[in-house]
Formats: sequence, structure tokens, C-alpha cells
Amino acid sequence: MGESIAIIIVLLILMVFAFIFYSRIKEASIMEKKTLFEELDVVKLAQIAYSLPEVQCSFAEVPDYGCIDKLKFIYLAKMINESFDGSNKSIYFYYRELFGTAKISLDKIENNGDIESWDLYKTNRTWSSKNTIFMPIVLYDPSTDKNTFGVLVVEKYA
Repeated sequence: MGESIAIIIVLLILMVFAFIFYSRIKEASIMEKKTLFEELDVVKLAQIAYSLPEVQCSFAEVPDYGCIDKLKFIYLAKMINESFDGSNKSIYFYYRELFGTAKISLDKIENNGDIESWDLYKTNRTWSSKNTIFMPIVLYDPSTDKNTFGVLVVEKYA
């Protein structure tokens, strides 16, 4: 009788260790997939921001992909930020639904190394981690009719 109880106790202990080991492996697998999906979310958000028709360059009503119009970008950023503080919050809510908890900005990089930056959208919520993606673009300035190098920075918060 004592030997049977000892064998049952040993088997229960082995089963508990096996369950703990299995759960740790599953937890690592789930965390790896979570990280992958967070990275995919930031890429998806970057594609959305990159292809916004509101900020794309267009010549003869044909959009030029890979190009962002500086004046359109600045005006859209001003419109979003003013709608957050003003009475017409529907514009801000539209872009909040589109971008979620993120920060989207555009950096203009000059030949001499100077950087000029504009924030299109930024969340006002707290976050614990973030994923960032940098997308090189052509930044067109219609006032001077010149193209410069720019970087679209998309930060997705979790």
C-alpha cells in the first residue's frame, strides 16, 4: 500500500513538472507570435499612412506613389490637430479609428544634415511598448517645385 502511494505521488510530481515545462514552451511560442503580429500591424499602418490619397503627390490627376506632397501633409496635420482641440472632432475621430494608438510623422532631411519634422497624428493614450518603422520617400515641395529626401516615421504603441 505504501509503495503504491509513493508511486502515485512520484507520477503526480512528474506530471506537474511536465505541465509546467509545456506551459513555458507554449508561452514562449505565444509571445513570439504576438511580437510578429505587432510588427505586422506597424507595417500595415505604415502602408496605410504611405498611401493616403490626402498627402500623395499627383501630377495631371495621376497619383505618384512613393511621393508625399509637403504642403498637403502639413495642411492635413494642421486639420487633424485643430479638430482635436476644436468643435469638429469628427475629423480627429476618423483618423483615430484609422491609425489607432500610433504616432505618424514626416522628417525632411536636407543635404547639410538639418532635419525638419512634422507630426501628422499622435495618440494621447499611454503605452508600454512601441514598434517603429522608417519609410524613405520623395518629399515634393510645390512652392519651390523641388524634390527632397524624406522619411515617414510610423510608431505603433502597444
